[in-house]
Amino acid sequence: YRGFIFASLSPNGISLRDHIGGPAMEQIDYACDLSPEGELLVQAGSTKLAYNGNWKLQMENSIDGYHPNFTHQSYFNGIERMIGRKPDIFTGESSVRSRDMGMGNTNIDMRRYNIEAPGARGRIEMMQKAPWGKKYYDDLVKAHGKERAEELLMVNGTHMNVFPNLVVLANQVRTIRPLSAERTEVYLRPSLLKGVPDEVNTMRIRQFESFYSPHGGGIHDDVEMFNRVHEGLKCSYDPWLTFRRGMHREQVENDGTLTGQCTDETAQRGMWRHWKSVMQQEDANP
Repeated sequence: YRGFIFASLSPNGISLRDHIGGPAMEQIDYACDLSPEGELLVQAGSTKLAYNGNWKLQMENSIDGYHPNFTHQSYFNGIERMIGRKPDIFTGESSVRSRDMGMGNTNIDMRRYNIEAPGARGRIEMMQKAPWGKKYYDDLVKAHGKERAEELLMVNGTHMNVFPNLVVLANQVRTIRPLSAERTEVYLRPSLLKGVPDEVNTMRIRQFESFYSPHGGGIHDDVEMFNRVHEGLKCSYDPWLTFRRGMHREQVENDGTLTGQCTDETAQRGMWRHWKSVMQQEDANP
């Protein structure tokens, strides 16, 4: 779908559309449609990380809106020094939603937040003052129409998981490779846009590097936490982790997805529910 190749080793597996589902396909569209030609290019190298822990830790983390403000505090402090204020995207009052899209597919839905953010449309106008920005904007409008093009620029891609091992973020495609129940490799690849000025893709790579590269300001925090969580799970005092945060305020949306506030664990519960249902099947689909 949209250049992503999904495969199953089971001859009796469900269809691709049933596996991904409409809401998740829509999120992939947000990522791909940022290209006037509708394609992502994953050819700018990769960063590999590994940690001691189960693969599902990465699936939980990549769509978690609770941890950034303290796990990545040093990174956000750096942003505050640059722009004069701390980002409020992952606060308890944020309009960002934690989203269970079904079939284990999950999403941190930033659409409303990004569209309503102060200066969202102003950034589009500012971008057009540069020759490369004007060309990119005009090409998007030609491909999608003005309303959709401006929506795409404000929303800026997606932040989602496709169960069980694909993560698609604003500027990257991430794949998870379990080596064992207690060891995981993750490949992070910058995603470029086909048919755009070089300046657009250079900016995407620089944004990726600032947080996710070996010298970036954020990914090391997550890896450290994965290793600590794995060690903590060896404790015999209390063998259970609970995922109850925000259960009292979940909502069923018109498209059938289940959402909570971004600091809630709605997405994590959705992933775990699907994992449990698949593992309990007599003839489980890989």
